[in-house]
Amino acid sequence: MSAAFSTETRFSWLKSKTSIVASLIILVVVCGGLYQIWQQNVGVNSEIRTLRDELALLETNNVELSELIDYLNSTAYIEAKARRDLGLKKEGEGAVIIPDVTEMVIRSNQQDSDPNRSNIKKWWDYFFSTNDNTSS
Repeated sequence: MSAAFSTETRFSWLKSKTSIVASLIILVVVCGGLYQIWQQNVGVNSEIRTLRDELALLETNNVELSELIDYLNSTAYIEAKARRDLGLKKEGEGAVIIPDVTEMVIRSNQQDSDPNRSNIKKWWDYFFSTNDNTSS
């Protein structure tokens, strides 16, 4: 009976309502702390995922910008820029000036306004007009 008595006295504190309430409070506090840690972990993992996506985007942009810098530093770009903006050309090349389309349309409308001119004269003026800016 002494073994039964010692077991009974060892777990006798579980029979009191105060100890059960205190145990439940401790359990709730521990579970609440674990829940907060879990929430922080989820938030950190989400932020890591966002930062990885941003890193991938920045790396892609970096590669594109590096390729653009390489192109802008290439002789092909410098030559094209000089041709387009400065009007430079290589030896043996000829420059061609393309007239403004709106100017040609206005001139064509003005010439077409004369109803007494023949169709042949209109075509002749269209191709061989002396006030044309297409000649170099």
